[in-house]
This record gives sequence, C-alpha cells and structure tokens, in this order.
Amino acid sequence: MTIRKPTGVIVPMITPFSAAGDVDAAAVGRVVDYLAAGGMDGLFLLGTTGESASMTVKQKRDLVAAAVKAVRGRMAIYAGISSNVLAEAVQAAHEYADLGVDALFVLPPNFYPVPEAALEDWFRQLLDRVPLDLLLYNIPLTTHISLPMAVVERLADHPRLLGIKDSEPDTGRLHAALAIAKRRPGFHVLSGTNKLFVEALAQGAHGIIPAAANLEPVVHRDLCRAVRAGQQEDVERLKASMNEVLARYNGPTLGESLAKLKALMAAKGLCEPHMLPPLRRWVA
Repeated sequence: MTIRKPTGVIVPMITPFSAAGDVDAAAVGRVVDYLAAGGMDGLFLLGTTGESASMTVKQKRDLVAAAVKAVRGRMAIYAGISSNVLAEAVQAAHEYADLGVDALFVLPPNFYPVPEAALEDWFRQLLDRVPLDLLLYNIPLTTHISLPMAVVERLADHPRLLGIKDSEPDTGRLHAALAIAKRRPGFHVLSGTNKLFVEALAQGAHGIIPAAANLEPVVHRDLCRAVRAGQQEDVERLKASMNEVLARYNGPTLGESLAKLKALMAAKGLCEPHMLPPLRRWVA
C-alpha cells in the first residue's frame, strides 16, 4: 500500500450512532460525503471527537469498515488504536489495516504513572509490531499526560513513526516538533490546537486536525490554503470565521461541546444527535 502522507486538513470525525448505540453506517456515508465535498485531506477516526473512549471493539470496527467503504479513496484514513493494553492496540492495528485504513495513531498509555524510559519502550514495542505507519497523539486534556518531547525525539527515527498530532497549547512543543521534522523529513507535525493553527502552518507544520471542520470544512480548507499562500488578509478573515464556528458549539465541558457539535451536524441532516454514555445528547 502506498501511504499518503498526513498534510492539509484532517478531520477528527464524529461517530454517528443510532438511538440504540449502534454505528449508523448510512450517516457515516453522509458525513464522509460532506467532508469530501468540503475538500478535506483526511479523516482521523476513533479520536477524542469520535467518542472512542466510550466505544466497544465492535463499534470501533464497524465505524472503520463503514468509513473505508464510504471514502472510496477520496481521503486518507487514520484510525486510532489507543489502549492501555499493548496486545489490544496491536490487534486493532492489524484489523484496521485489513479493513483498508492508510495509517494509525495512538495515545500514550495513561493509567499508571510511567517514567520516560518505560514509556519509550512501550511505544517501541508497539511500533515494532504494527503493520502500518503510526502517528503519536498528545492531548493532556483527556489523558492527563504530556508526552515528553524527549521521548518523541528518541522515537523519531523509527521507520514506522509517521509523526505527531499535538493538541497541547504550547508553542515550545510546536517548535520542538518542527525541529524534529527538519532533522528527519519523514516526521510529520500536525496541530490539534485551534489557537495554534495559523502559527503552526506558517512555521511549517504539515497540517491541522480541527474538530470544527466536521461542521464547516470549507472554512478550514481555505484557512490552510491562505496561510500557505501568505494571503494575510484572507487569513485574518478566515481565522475570524473559524472562531465563529467554534463559538457555536463550545460548552463548559469537552463532553458538552462534543454533544453540541453533533447536534449542529444533526440539524444539517448529516447524523442523529445521539451520544454514548457517559456523554449525553445536547438539549438546548
């Protein structure tokens, strides 16, 4: 398989569910078509926005299968294999590879406090056993762990490591990741932090992973293009538009924000507003 490299706008896709909690394959198709029409470069399945922490093994497999079927090669697909159980992460990696995803991503194990050396060893064992290239995913908001950049630096030369999606609002981390990318051209830097999207792209990040692109993909596509073209007036206008989109669904907690995002997508006819417990659907 020729793996398309992670660049541009990659959407951390919501997971559409039925009232019974099953993956709604028809809605997956509608969402995928909407995002493809909006010019998205890839899908990031089974991440935070996709409610992966609440999903069963079957639900995850059903989502990946439905998304691969719906994409039909129009976008790259990155599937999350995060688990504190190394063997389960490896098994998921092989299953999703067989289903046809392009690459994988993974959170750090986040139950036990783990020293840097043990964390690095865990990632190395995983990288040695997965059949596809892998992105590291750093999001302390949910894991309560900031993946040490020293570990990322030491892992960067592994042939299976594709790069990092970093959702920590820290410019120092961004600069450190970009420095790694300069040293190792195969290492890709993707920002998952709204406040850093423009700076990240302007300084050479390969792409952004915005949850709000589920709702308004074109705004984020055009923002990415404007930054890369140095069109500053367009950048400022599109950045304001992006912030307006964020304001439409930002809530007091992450879970409430995700529920409101899905409700707004339901209002567009893309999916139903159902959430998996412990999250609850948005009620205006």
